Amino acid sequence: MLGSASLSTTERNQSHYILRTRFLLLGKFKLMKVIFNTSIGLSRNVSLILGGFNGVEYCLASLIPVFIIDRVGRRPLMLFSAAGQTICMAVLAITVHNGSKPAGEAAASMLFLFNTVFAVGWLAMYFCSVR
Repeated sequence: MLGSASLSTTERNQSHYILRTRFLLLGKFKLMKVIFNTSIGLSRNVSLILGGFNGVEYCLASLIPVFIIDRVGRRPLMLFSAAGQTICMAVLAITVHNGSKPAGEAAASMLFLFNTVFAVGWLAMYFCSVR
C-alpha cells in the first residue's frame, strides 16, 4: 500500500479489512449476476432488484441472533450455521453446474438461504464475543 509506513497498525488492519470485505462483496454480487442473468434469464433491472432484496433480507436476518443467541448459545448456532452453509454451497454448486432454468431458480434460493444461515450463526459472533 502506498504510504503504509505512515499508518498505525490499527489503521493498516482496518484498511486491509475494508479491502477484503469489498473483494468478497464483489465476488458475491458477480455470482448473483451470473445466476440471475445467465441461469434464470432475468433482465438486468430485475437482477438488480433481486440483489437489493438479497441485501435487505440479509439485514433482516441479522436481527434473528439478537433474540436467540443467549437462549441457544454460541456454539450450537455456529455449528448449525456451518452445516447450513455447507449444504447451501453444495446445492448451489450442483444447480449452477446443471445450468437449466429450474436449477438456476434453486441456486438463487440457495443464495438467499445462505445469507440467512450465515447471519444467524456467524455474523453476530463478532459483536457478541466475550472479552
